[in-house]
Amino acid sequence: MAAGCNLPTLNGVIYDTVQDMPGFDAQAFANGTDLLNGLVPTPNSGPVQWTLASSAPTNWRQEQIRIDQNISDKTQAFFRYTQDTWNTLSVPSLWVGANFDTIKTQFGGPGESAVFHLTHTFKPNLVNEFVAAYTTDHIILIPVAGGSSTGISRPSDFVMSHLFSQNDSNTLYPDLTVGGGTAGFYESAGNTPCFNSNPIITWKDNMSWVHGSHTIKMGFYLENYRKSEQFGADTQGSLTFDGGGSITTPNGLADMFLGRIHQCQEGAQAVGGVPVGGYPKGHWQMTDLEPYIQDDWKVKPHLMVNLGVRYYIYSRIHDVSRPTIDSGFLPNQYDPAKEAQLDADGHLIPGSGQVWTSAGNGLVICG
Repeated sequence: MAAGCNLPTLNGVIYDTVQDMPGFDAQAFANGTDLLNGLVPTPNSGPVQWTLASSAPTNWRQEQIRIDQNISDKTQAFFRYTQDTWNTLSVPSLWVGANFDTIKTQFGGPGESAVFHLTHTFKPNLVNEFVAAYTTDHIILIPVAGGSSTGISRPSDFVMSHLFSQNDSNTLYPDLTVGGGTAGFYESAGNTPCFNSNPIITWKDNMSWVHGSHTIKMGFYLENYRKSEQFGADTQGSLTFDGGGSITTPNGLADMFLGRIHQCQEGAQAVGGVPVGGYPKGHWQMTDLEPYIQDDWKVKPHLMVNLGVRYYIYSRIHDVSRPTIDSGFLPNQYDPAKEAQLDADGHLIPGSGQVWTSAGNGLVICG
């Protein structure tokens, strides 16, 4: 990022400092100072340049234990448990395109798996195998403060109203975009902290029976697939100062100190159309059942016929959260005349029609 020396300008008038500009507000200036000190590092290469040369090592470890047991001459079993994890520190912050190291992302992926395997011989020509398994992996994203600034947690004197009051407990700085005039930069903690998981439970049973010239195998495979994932827009808010609005100056940095926001965005979890704050998290499941039977028939010494059928039964993947957070859109139920209206500035007119925060006019709640 390279900063110039442009002075703040409003309606063609050049001012020596932001404090001299009309509409100066001391609280907005204090907030702008906190944003600058908390998210933008001081130059480390010349008077206005900042360069980054950091390492991001990945640490990995694994532990495993296995137990084998001959229960009898006819029954054998084993159990295996594996735990592994890796973590790294992404600089700048991950998946949000930040410019500096003031926000880093601690990115971890712990996982574990367990298997139980049992084999029993009923007769010399009749053997059964049973397997039960569990595996899961996680994605953990945590924003951490970098070494070039105060940090990503807002100081006590930072005053900011949330679009959704239910998000007032979020203590992170808002996402910040500044462009135009003296500077250009972007800093964001993103949709974090974030905890996702993907557990899968499986059962298998395979029976083998040799009868004359036939080797018959039959059994099933049963899988319960689960997915828990966090999503949604940033609950700490996102502020854009770029000199592009009707109340802004041509100088994005001056706008930040004056509190003249061009664009503000914020997300919040909603249940039944009512904001409750925080990030929504979905819990999806599906089931896969696959029964089969197979016959390897030795018709003649030089002729083998393989016969078999396997049937796949899939359930639809669906959200098991209650109340559900999934929704869908049915075009045949949409009426443009019932849509909410916008005013001349592009803002929604309250009560003028259907909005996305509740079901209706084509928007349906799944389940």
